[in-house]
Formats: sequence, structure tokens, C-alpha cells
Amino acid sequence: IAYAGLKEERAEARAKGREEGRAEGREEGRQEGLEIVRKTIKAQWAARFGKVSKTAIARLNKADAATLERIAHRLITAKKPADVFG
Repeated sequence: IAYAGLKEERAEARAKGREEGRAEGREEGRQEGLEIVRKTIKAQWAARFGKVSKTAIARLNKADAATLERIAHRLITAKKPADVFG
């Protein structure tokens, strides 16, 4: 009987470990995706306005996914760099 309990505990621990691994993998993927978006915005900014200021870089680095999406949309129609964060 003790062996059956140990076997169940091990199975539960493996399942928990797999789920934690999946969660970590999803989070890593999200972070990698955000970095790609930031890199793309910086490249588009540089192509449109020239050098990206340190202030703009800091704001981009702090931005979450929703904010980065808004910035990307504003970058399309912005007349000057200040319009991107406006």
C-alpha cells in the first residue's frame, strides 16, 4: 500500500513539474515576442525619424504588450517622434 501511495506522489510531482515547465515556456515565449516587437519598433522608428533617443528606448523597454501595440500603430502616422507616445 505504501508503494502505491509513493507511485501516486511521483506521478503527481511529474505532472506538476510538466505544468510548471509549460508555464515557464509560455512566459519565455511571451518575453521573446515582446523583445521582437520592441526591436521592430526601434528599427521602424530609426528608419522614419533617425536615431532613437535614450528616453524612447527606456519607454519601449518598460512597455507591456498593449502599449507596444499602440506605439506601433501610432508610429505609422506620426509626423514627429513625440507623436508616437502622444
